[in-house]
Amino acid sequence: MVEIINATEIRTARKAHVCNWCGCTIPVGEKYMTGVFKYDGVIYSWKNHKRCDELVAKLNMEGEEGVTGEDFYEYITEEFRNIWQKIDPDIMDNKDFKIPSFKEQVEFVYEQRCQKSSVTDGR
Repeated sequence: MVEIINATEIRTARKAHVCNWCGCTIPVGEKYMTGVFKYDGVIYSWKNHKRCDELVAKLNMEGEEGVTGEDFYEYITEEFRNIWQKIDPDIMDNKDFKIPSFKEQVEFVYEQRCQKSSVTDGR
């Protein structure tokens, strides 16, 4: 079980960090989430983009043990394929289709699941 040492808080980056979920850079000046946790006797700090946190919530990724970077990768790549299958069921079979980078997949899934739903939800 994950123990919270310092609760998650929102900060503004004074230096570049790496998001523990997507692995991309959190640039200077961007708001991000950070906290300190303990798991199996090991204390660690966690940093993530606010948008990655939105994706975790929107895609119901949370489990009893939290969501690792590997879990996040699996959820996003699966969701990317699910969205594309609905847009164009034959796209993955097309030999000319190049699967985007993971960063591009995160951005695409965020646009499709978080930004579009905000518009349709009236937010």
